Amino acid sequence: ISLVTGQTGPSGNDQNSTGADSVDNSRHHNLSLQTSASSTSANYNAMTDNRLYQPNDKSPLQIFVRAKKKINDIYGEIEEYVLETTTFINALHADAEIVDKAERELFESYVHKVAAIREVLQR
Repeated sequence: ISLVTGQTGPSGNDQNSTGADSVDNSRHHNLSLQTSASSTSANYNAMTDNRLYQPNDKSPLQIFVRAKKKINDIYGEIEEYVLETTTFINALHADAEIVDKAERELFESYVHKVAAIREVLQR
């Protein structure tokens, strides 16, 4: 198809198309590509702007921070239970000597182990 005459070949058959139609179609196609590209660019810019202003709860750092806080809370509770248990065991030993010295030392070692774990987690 000739862009100037609209003819399809040397015989002169134009098959109901004109040069203006050919130019308009290509111009329309190019315009739609440009519009599509600019809207895609605008959508991308809007997404990146939203990311800057909205908290990113799914970033690896945020996941790590929340997990570390939960672990610290859990070990804080464990430390309380171990301290209560050690106090109870020491009271049993003082009152009735039901628990021997080795068992008391074992429970006291748990207090030290949990405290060491909490110290590492607080870094």
